[in-house]
Amino acid sequence: MRAVDLFEEDAKVPCNVRELRALVGEEVVDNLLRPARLAAAAIRTTVRTAVDVAAAALEITAVVSVHHGGRFRHLLAEARRYLTRTLHGHPAPPHTDTAITAAASRDHCIPGDPPNPDKPMPLAHRTFIPAWAPKSPRSSTTPAAHRIHHRARVEAARRTALARA
Repeated sequence: MRAVDLFEEDAKVPCNVRELRALVGEEVVDNLLRPARLAAAAIRTTVRTAVDVAAAALEITAVVSVHHGGRFRHLLAEARRYLTRTLHGHPAPPHTDTAITAAASRDHCIPGDPPNPDKPMPLAHRTFIPAWAPKSPRSSTTPAAHRIHHRARVEAARRTALARA
């Protein structure tokens, strides 16, 4: 009996590997799986999983300060979006998103809310001012803020290019 005869009428019915091994033999299935597994491993190695945390922190701070009103709670979400964009959907090393967020808040953020000892606010709900921003009461949507954002994104891209070289 040929394998074609076994599957002809049930061509569209899915079959798991265990059933397939029972029908056509373990050696045939293993010979088919070996090149597929090698190809998958080769594809996984082409994606660079190293992330420049400093450049990522600079970029997410710039994005959050302009587009999300400069709230700390948006830093983690933006770090995760950054990782998805740069790694093209591949999994990031563990805790990379929190490392980027910590670096952003430590290196590029100045707390924007005045401290209130009577009513402490959780860090996630506090606002921040980017460390490179001019000290003025103007809104973060002004053209000057967008220029600062653009310069920060250019600097982050430059650092990323240097890291890859």
